[in-house]
Amino acid sequence: MTVFDINRAALVLIDLQNDFLDARGAFAKAGLRETSDDELQPTLSAGNRLIAQARIAGRPIVFVRTAVRADHADAALAPAWTLRGINSETGALAEGTWGADFLPGLDRTDGDFAVTMKGHDAFLHTDLDRILTNLEVDQLIIGGGPMNETLMSTIRTAVALRYATFPVREAIFPPQKEASDRRSASPLSIADIEAAVANRRTSPATADEKRSAMVVIDLYEEFLNLDRPWRVPPTEEEKERRQRKNLEIIEKNRVLAEAMRARGWPVIFVNVSNRADALDSAMAEYYIDYVVETAQEGEPFLLEDSASVRVVEGVADEGDFFLDKKGHGGFFMTPLHRVLRNLGVRRCIVTGGATGGCVDETVREGVGYGYDVTLVSDALYPPDSDEYLANVLSTFGRVVTTSQMLQELQPTP
Repeated sequence: MTVFDINRAALVLIDLQNDFLDARGAFAKAGLRETSDDELQPTLSAGNRLIAQARIAGRPIVFVRTAVRADHADAALAPAWTLRGINSETGALAEGTWGADFLPGLDRTDGDFAVTMKGHDAFLHTDLDRILTNLEVDQLIIGGGPMNETLMSTIRTAVALRYATFPVREAIFPPQKEASDRRSASPLSIADIEAAVANRRTSPATADEKRSAMVVIDLYEEFLNLDRPWRVPPTEEEKERRQRKNLEIIEKNRVLAEAMRARGWPVIFVNVSNRADALDSAMAEYYIDYVVETAQEGEPFLLEDSASVRVVEGVADEGDFFLDKKGHGGFFMTPLHRVLRNLGVRRCIVTGGATGGCVDETVREGVGYGYDVTLVSDALYPPDSDEYLANVLSTFGRVVTTSQMLQELQPTP
C-alpha cells in the first residue's frame, strides 16, 4: 500500500453542487438526495477544511463538477438518474443554471483548477489526467460525491491510471461509515491530512533526468517485405534500394534496443493485430476491408496469431514488453499509458512505422498524455521520411538520428 505523501498530492473535490446537495436542488425534487440538511453543513465545512490544508501545503486543488447542455444531448448519466428526473425536462445540472453551480460558501479561488464532466467519472473525456500530469501529481485526496456513483467511478479510473487515492471520510456525500472499497483506495480522515500537513518535509531534490522508454511501432516483416501482394510492385532498382534501406532501419532498431537495455530502460513493442472478421479493429475502413478479404483468401494481413504480425528477427528480447493495439495509435485503447506510468517513464523514444500513419498517431496521442517524444529519423520506415518529420512531426517531438540518440544513451559519469 502506498504511503500518503502530501508533497505528491492534489486535492480533488467532486460535485459539491446545488443540484446534488441543496434541499431545493434537482436531486431533492427527484427523491435522489441522500444528504440531509443537518449533514450538508458538516460536508461543506469538511471540504473547506481540506481546502485550507491544501493551501497551507501549497498543493493544487481541482474542483470537478457535472454540467451538461440544457437538452442533455451531451450527458452520459446513469438511467436510474435520468428516469427519476435528472434530465432535460427538469433542467437538472444544465450549464449556466443555479443547480449546476458549486455550493455557496465553498472556498474557491481563481488559482484553483476547474474540470467539467458529463457523466460519472472525473477522468472520462476530461482533461483531469493531463492537468495532474502537468502538476507532477500521483496521489489524490478525494472528497465530494455521490459516493456510489461518481466517486467510486473516479477512484477506479484513478487506480487504473496508477494514482494512489485517499478519500476523506468526512468530506464525502452521502455520509457513510466507510469511504470506499479498501481494495481501490486508502481512506483517511481530516485529522490524518492535518497531521500530514503539520509534519510535512520538503522532498529531497532529485536529478531531473527523464526516464525513457523505446516505443517500437509495428516493426513487422509484413510491412518491410516489398513482395507482399498488397503492395504496388516497385521497380527492380527501387526494390533493391528499399531493401537495403529497410535492413539499415532494422539494424538501427536493434542497436538502439541494445543500448536502451544496457541503460536499464525499457523497450516496448506496440503491434497491431485483428480478428479475421475485423470486428475488434479500430483501423481506417480500407484496412478493415483488406483484413477481412485477405483472411478469406488465405493470405492474411494483420491477422492475429499469423505470420503477418511477426516482429522482425533480431530486434526483440524476451525481457521486452509486447503490447497489442487494434488501431493506428499506440495509446488508443491499449495499456501503453499505464505501462509507461508503472515504469516511471516520462519520455518516449519512438521508432518503427509507418511515419505518416501509426507513428504519427502514436506521437500525437503521447504528447496529449503529457509525454516528451523523441523520434529517431533513420530508425523509422518508410525510408526517406525526412520531409514529413521536418514539416509535421517535429511540431510534436524532437527529431534525432540513431547516432545522436546513442550518444544521449551513454550514462552520465
